[in-house]
Amino acid sequence: MRMKSLSTFLVLLAFFFGFGYLKVMVCEDCHLYAHRGANKDLPENTLSSIREMIQRGVKGIEIDVRLTKDGQVAVLHDESLFRTTGILKKISHTTRKEIEEKQIDVCFLEQVLALCKKHQVKCAIEIKERQDRAIIDKVDNIIRETSTQNLVMIYSFDLAMLKEFSSQNPPYPLHLNIDEDPMPYLSVAKENGWGLNPGIQVITKEFVDAAKLAKIPIHVWTVNDKSVMETLKGWKVDAIISDELFRQRE
Repeated sequence: MRMKSLSTFLVLLAFFFGFGYLKVMVCEDCHLYAHRGANKDLPENTLSSIREMIQRGVKGIEIDVRLTKDGQVAVLHDESLFRTTGILKKISHTTRKEIEEKQIDVCFLEQVLALCKKHQVKCAIEIKERQDRAIIDKVDNIIRETSTQNLVMIYSFDLAMLKEFSSQNPPYPLHLNIDEDPMPYLSVAKENGWGLNPGIQVITKEFVDAAKLAKIPIHVWTVNDKSVMETLKGWKVDAIISDELFRQRE
């Protein structure tokens, strides 16, 4: 029994000091969202990746969704399956039955939201489809059916799509993603009650100050540097989306 305990102790020592201990970083003044789950350690946007981050103690997950050929809401960033699964086929040309029968590592929105509900983890859902209004009703129905209105928010680069979401008076926040000068978008965000999500390459303190004055929530993507995170915390942004800030060696 003592030998077994000693072996266990030595394994733990090797893990903690040889390989480092992974922990969730704390951002007391803002929310941290794991970008596509534990995408640096496991396949992105998969249930295994999301479960891993939940086990590490994160309080927020960011995922991407697209429609399959048969109108199911799949969790996938790219238009094609190739980069993440090695299958040279578009998700829009693939059915859920095919995904499940061939055991392709792609999950579906209701599965992710069931996990988030069980562990009370926030879920930011970025809609990758543009100009396809069918996904709006699909996503909204899944959110309502899973009773996760209090846990989700919608992200999109598509102004028209967010406006259509707004027309349905959803009981969850909507955020416009921005990859250019965000200042001109303050008025449309204020008018529609949206949050704004500037990329790290375009955000400025002047913009954050103006957004705060207008009471517009600001989520920033994708932040992978601790010093940058500290700067953004000082600016009082509301949330940070990251690949790396959940992994810190003791």
